[in-house]
Amino acid sequence: MHPLHLFRPFEVGTFAAVLLGLCLSYALAWGIPARFLSHAAGWSSMRVDVLAEAEEAGLDGGVIFVTTSWGSRLLAGLRERGVPPSLAEQGYYGVDHCELQGLLDRARAGAWPAARLNREIESLMAGGEVLHSPDLNGDPTLKLRVAGRLTPACAEEIAHDRAGYTLYLPHLLANDPRLRGRWIVAHDMRSENARLLAAFPGRPASRYRPGRFEPLSALRGPAVSTLARP
Repeated sequence: MHPLHLFRPFEVGTFAAVLLGLCLSYALAWGIPARFLSHAAGWSSMRVDVLAEAEEAGLDGGVIFVTTSWGSRLLAGLRERGVPPSLAEQGYYGVDHCELQGLLDRARAGAWPAARLNREIESLMAGGEVLHSPDLNGDPTLKLRVAGRLTPACAEEIAHDRAGYTLYLPHLLANDPRLRGRWIVAHDMRSENARLLAAFPGRPASRYRPGRFEPLSALRGPAVSTLARP
């Protein structure tokens, strides 16, 4: 056999099949299990009628903010700032979440264009830091540096999650399509909630965690200065 025959290119169909097989192998080995773990705890929310629970709790209309995990808020915040889905996902798994949250906060405060935020995320990803997923808030997709202590802001996010969270998507259809009903059910974005409340002035607001409602006026962040990374 001529040596050059060893380097014959794949046929397009063969190459596509091999590539598909590699992608499926990755998904089965890592992607699907990680997603399964991150959402399994929230699947019970698909059987919850949040409006029925609200009425049983004595609420009579208003805005309900459904509490989700810090990771869900991070991803939603990045997408809201115009970060493409693929880059938001890569940044989520490749950047310390404390740094990612700080970056998002600065982008909001400075009204950064999406292009600048995208560049900053790519710059952080280029560092190639070693990350791990400590069991601090029940979310196996949490990413933090191996060494160091949490900043007060990050510790507060984790303490917020420890009080309970669920998924938002199953509750989305509880809304009137024109948002003119008695209830508005929204994704709890914490510091960004005031923007939504401004669009519905005069309505009482509550935060929903599994099995309970908290009046928005009564919400206070717990003391978190003692939380440290393991």
